[in-house]
Amino acid sequence: DFKANLGWRLPLRIYGTFFTVWAFLFYGPANEKPLIHTAVIFGVHAVFFALYALKYRLATIGYISTTALAISVVYLFNHFKVDIWFEVLAVLSTLYYFAGFAMRNSESLKPWRTMFTISSLTLGSIISLTALSTQREYSGWYIAVIGMLFIIEMYSQKQGGLELGAQLLFPAAVYLILADFKTAETVYTLIGISITWLALDTIFALTFKEKRPLEISVKVIGATTALMASLILAGENDPDKAAICFGIYTFFFALY
Repeated sequence: DFKANLGWRLPLRIYGTFFTVWAFLFYGPANEKPLIHTAVIFGVHAVFFALYALKYRLATIGYISTTALAISVVYLFNHFKVDIWFEVLAVLSTLYYFAGFAMRNSESLKPWRTMFTISSLTLGSIISLTALSTQREYSGWYIAVIGMLFIIEMYSQKQGGLELGAQLLFPAAVYLILADFKTAETVYTLIGISITWLALDTIFALTFKEKRPLEISVKVIGATTALMASLILAGENDPDKAAICFGIYTFFFALY
């Protein structure tokens, strides 16, 4: 029982909480070498708090474990100078999500599903923002997968607000994928993003029956972005490019 013998266990938990917070704040942002030491520290935290959460059946403690494991992974690959931390964390985010998704039919496991889902989507969002800000090559495909997790959760939980994750991550993915193909000109980016926003809006309008708080905003932003791209095209002295791009828009809006 987690609440048994609090007289002598509570002080130990207070000390343990203090030193855990200190470890995260001090070692988390540290870059002291060898980095493998930091990876081991957070790996031990991940294992310990996973067992602690299971022992006392407290899913909230699992957040510490999932966070520590992600930090451990970053330092582990940085130590060996293997630049695949983003890809590994994207896979870890996906594993977190489907670990929770597998519990969807069990009411007793609902807190654990919530913990895994929040850990997944939070980790995925953080690494996606990092990849976007650093223009990481080939990260767009992974960001699209993380965006898909938001869509799955949106339909699974019937929560229209989760559309925000998809509407932010998929345009970011489009931008980075275009950059990979060396076609990230402003006009191409605006076309890709506007079509992404409006295409998602169409899919959700046809298949998602619950309330969507962002529905009107997405339509306005998508249409405004398409208008901006059209004005840029009209002002450029490149008839071939304009013909192709307006042809793409014509085909899309005919379907829309």
